[in-house]
Amino acid sequence: MTKTDSVSRSDEIPPKREPSEPEIAAVRYAEQGWSVLPGSAFNGRRYVVPGTVKVTDGVRPIVARNLATTDPEQAARWWQVADDRLVPTVLLRSGPSFGFVSVAANLAKLVLRTEVWQSEPGPVLYREDLVRAHFLVDSHELSVSGHQPGEVVELARGEWVAAPPSRTFGGDVVWWVAPETVEWCPVNASVLGAALTVACRDRDTDAALRGLWKAVGADAQA
Repeated sequence: MTKTDSVSRSDEIPPKREPSEPEIAAVRYAEQGWSVLPGSAFNGRRYVVPGTVKVTDGVRPIVARNLATTDPEQAARWWQVADDRLVPTVLLRSGPSFGFVSVAANLAKLVLRTEVWQSEPGPVLYREDLVRAHFLVDSHELSVSGHQPGEVVELARGEWVAAPPSRTFGGDVVWWVAPETVEWCPVNASVLGAALTVACRDRDTDAALRGLWKAVGADAQA
């Protein structure tokens, strides 16, 4: 019997577990003081609770919301799953340090082009299946004018959103403005409000000019 044969299987060193991308992201968010929750996962057809056959109506937290944590070790435990299981979706829960403002994608793109936004930006994530961007904003009151109903929605404190690199029915959730590029600082509410107002004004002005030029062209052909 060789020396190798004499070593019992229980003494063998197990292969090192590689953390999944969602686990890495969840731990990193927690390390920055952002509250995280594990959510149901998209299996290619529907949302299910990982490790079970339970189906959920869209992505949902799989633990109570009040258990949202900023503890990296707890976050790691939630996302430590076997290789053959679905990995929970990463959810961010708003709280005292920041909230979420959900903005229709077309308007959100205009916001990112404004000078006021570019002077002091903040993290922005995009969810393709909702066709909406979520701005992480500080705790001050948001004031916006000129938007259409439903274009800008300030989520209540304690609400959650799916965060990168989560997978949804419409594709992966992605960062439009990654938090590390803005030192993990939510945008000031007054800055976002001003940028939204400017974007709405510029959009309406462009629409009015297009309408004017269309009318002029029609008159010229008459």
